[in-house]
Amino acid sequence: MDHNGSSTAIRGVNYDARGKVLRVAFTSGAVYDYFGVPRQVYEDFIAAPSRGRFFAYRVRDKFPYRKKANPRKPAPAALPSRHTQ
Repeated sequence: MDHNGSSTAIRGVNYDARGKVLRVAFTSGAVYDYFGVPRQVYEDFIAAPSRGRFFAYRVRDKFPYRKKANPRKPAPAALPSRHTQ
């Protein structure tokens, strides 16, 4: 993640200008992609004195999003197959 800033909840943010996708990584390990985000919103986000407050008021619930797989959590183990006769 680029532009790590001081926040107790947000670990970092990154922006894909071509796709207008804002990626936000949280200290919990969760990562979300927000779609259709104007570049100015990203620039204001990384300059904000409180990234958590900016996120709450200017990003969350304002753009369509998708949660990425949590890289800190291991994938669930496969269940053993059961053979019946």
